[in-house]
Amino acid sequence: MASKTNKKAVLAELQDLSQELQEIATSKKECFYEYRPKAEIGKKIYSAIMSKYKADGGKFLFSADMPEGGLISQLQGFASVIELYEGFGADAGTEKAKAFIDGMLDYIMDTVKTEEGYRISASPYLKGNDGIFDSYCYIDAVTWIISALLGVMRLHIAGDYIIDFNSERGKEIIKLYKFCLNYLIESYILNEDSSFKFNCGWNFTKDCRQPSLYFTFAVSELLIDMLNTFENVIRVADISYIKSLIRQTLDKENLMETEKYKRYADQIKAALKAAAMDDSFEGYGDALKDFFIFTDEEKSLIYEISQKEAFVEQQYGEHSARIEKGQEEVLREIALFELINNNKAVYDAESPYRILEEYCKRSANQIWELTKDSLSSEFYSADLESVISEKAIESSVSSDAVFNTIFIVNILINAGIDEDCEDIINYFSINGSDEYKIALTNYDFMRDTIRLAYDNCYQYFMKLKKEGKEYKINNYVLNFDESFELHDRRNIRDLRKEHIQVFTLMPLMVRTKTTIGEFLIQYPQYDMIIYLEHILKYRCWDSEAEGYIWIWENDGYSSSSNYYFISAFSDFYEYYQKYEAVFHNTIKGNEKAKQDIEKNHLKKLKEQGFAVDKTEEEFRNLQKEIEDKTQTIEALNKAIDAYESDPLRSALTGFIKDAVEKSIVDILTAKLSEEATKIVSSTKDRVMAKAKDILEDSPSKQIELEMWDGVKGQVNPFEKAIKDMVLATMFSQRLGETVYSVNQEEEERENALGEINSSSMKRIDDDLAMAVRYYLMPVANGDKSNFVGNRGVSTLS
Repeated sequence: MASKTNKKAVLAELQDLSQELQEIATSKKECFYEYRPKAEIGKKIYSAIMSKYKADGGKFLFSADMPEGGLISQLQGFASVIELYEGFGADAGTEKAKAFIDGMLDYIMDTVKTEEGYRISASPYLKGNDGIFDSYCYIDAVTWIISALLGVMRLHIAGDYIIDFNSERGKEIIKLYKFCLNYLIESYILNEDSSFKFNCGWNFTKDCRQPSLYFTFAVSELLIDMLNTFENVIRVADISYIKSLIRQTLDKENLMETEKYKRYADQIKAALKAAAMDDSFEGYGDALKDFFIFTDEEKSLIYEISQKEAFVEQQYGEHSARIEKGQEEVLREIALFELINNNKAVYDAESPYRILEEYCKRSANQIWELTKDSLSSEFYSADLESVISEKAIESSVSSDAVFNTIFIVNILINAGIDEDCEDIINYFSINGSDEYKIALTNYDFMRDTIRLAYDNCYQYFMKLKKEGKEYKINNYVLNFDESFELHDRRNIRDLRKEHIQVFTLMPLMVRTKTTIGEFLIQYPQYDMIIYLEHILKYRCWDSEAEGYIWIWENDGYSSSSNYYFISAFSDFYEYYQKYEAVFHNTIKGNEKAKQDIEKNHLKKLKEQGFAVDKTEEEFRNLQKEIEDKTQTIEALNKAIDAYESDPLRSALTGFIKDAVEKSIVDILTAKLSEEATKIVSSTKDRVMAKAKDILEDSPSKQIELEMWDGVKGQVNPFEKAIKDMVLATMFSQRLGETVYSVNQEEEERENALGEINSSSMKRIDDDLAMAVRYYLMPVANGDKSNFVGNRGVSTLS
């Protein structure tokens, strides 16, 4: 009977999940779920997609509505399978996989190659009206070719599909890749004389006059593909490139190019390195005190630049280490990048990679300037000339306004303009300077705006879905109604008749969410499971078997949706391994907490009059009742007084306190600079003791009142653990500016902890409130702001 009881208790942990999520969730470890191995899921997807491929005569058809195969649908299917090879390990490196890749490469080459060069059309989108592509290439298809070839190159680098680039096929791959990349560069629109606000980007082919958000989005995605393929090469190039910009930006008088500096350069580097070995970093600021030849101002500049250069090297050190080791994979990566980049360095003026990156960044920056004031709450027209109201959307038959906003979000992230703003904070400004403060404000605003914009799109879609009106915004239909004066009028006349349904909204929404998680937010997010559920619920439904097939999407197969969902699924597993699975060891090690949870859970069931061997339906009903009372626990303590007596809460309290202290602080401090990390880890207990004394004597009790809206009376251990964690991190960080400042004398630093006046106390209160806003309130109150991780600086606010 005992084993049966335990089994039922485990099943109860998953009763709050939908049937779809129960397919892949294996257990719930307090705050986090565990999922089936991605290789197991990948095998299911791979089997389903290859079965359909064979059933359709060795083709990837475009959709259930357009059951035709063509260049674009084949490329989308190929990219989906490559994602399964890479992200899920399905058949990677097998003879079966090699034969499939060979066949797809031959298909691509045979389809696009002509006697004169290449013909890259919009097949199967267009049905006979694609004569314009006898002379031009379709940009969307060009981007899919590059993505597919980059996927094959990643397999080559990993050793799963070795290519002989001296062979005929190897030469053709390089030749086609270079043609496509150069075509994109040549197709870039920069029409500064245009009357249009949005005047730089890409449209459907070369010689267009007005850019399109969709095609600019399609090109920007390649930057992520290129970074994923050549990350070691690009990141190591970033080191020397950023270091050169640091000196160019900060060393206005070229101090570090003078003979005076060069004479002592090695000694200075040694002194700074020795100081950095001290865990407390108290000697780091004094490392230059014996170099009397330099003025205090010069020493400060040398220190600032040296610290920033060291941080660059630290940030990308893992990539440098890989290249220095000379492993076969990295050597293949280096050789391949040189081959496709015309033997130009990453940031050489003539580097194709750099040129494409600059064009994407220029477009993204213009789009940001045009939309930043209302992007978080509005939807946009395709030309960015106006915002589109919800009333206008709902009164129309269909609208692309939500798609346009999602395209904008992706373009901004793909081009990395938030990272450019972060670089100003970390590298190209002096801490505390006007430039630094402006960049910090811009960085916070940009990241919050992007996330809010996405959330606004998602919430609006769910609102319309609830009302049965999502069809108004769900389909992106591409038509060719821009200004095409430079093209053959006969071809354009035929092209204007076409209306191409490219994809639906949800696959793009889910993929965008995982992209935001990877590049923008970078910490555990309570709502990621919602998007996992969307991925699972949008699979094709087999009415005969009354179950889901592991291909997408729910109203019939779509090659584009299939790719975006598979890609998002892969990204989810990467997120899960990086941000959630790290907690499991701590959780599994806390056996007492686990036993307490099980004990109290069973106790609650018995108190309600339910036996532990009741039916699954009864358990689900009971779990819903418990969930109603404990949902604020799931939202991190949003309304404590509503469930004060819940027995699950007392069990969770001790566990979460443990998890917070052991895991969350580690994650937070890992995002700070090496110096800040050491400050936090080496002074946490000492500072916490002093902090508690100070807070108890503080004339202002705003911390308890402001931090936890709706909380009355004595804080419980869970709240206290969270507050202690944030306080320890924030307090240590902020005091780092005083206690470890290079401008403080030893005696002043010793006294700094004990001499905090009311002004500095107010600043600490404000910092603490800011920390809670960024760390906790997004979960507790649904606040859509997020933590701004200023790596390399000694402040969080």
